[in-house]
Amino acid sequence: MRQVGTRQEVILQAHASGALLREACAFNETLQAAFLYGKMLVVQKGVYHFKTHQEANDHQAQILTDTMVAIHNMKGLPT
Repeated sequence: MRQVGTRQEVILQAHASGALLREACAFNETLQAAFLYGKMLVVQKGVYHFKTHQEANDHQAQILTDTMVAIHNMKGLPT
């Protein structure tokens, strides 16, 4: 059997430790830096109902496309 990685599973405890909180904050900051525009999505809040999975997939693709265009325009990149 091959072992990949050395990360230890964290056991949930009744009292949080400061070290785990620091680790979680560092992880959160890393994600925010990696996905600078992660909070910017061009989608209206609400509940969406789709008749088919294909409709839902098309809607998701359109949202991602609109978001990429908005980010591109925000950065001022040439078209």
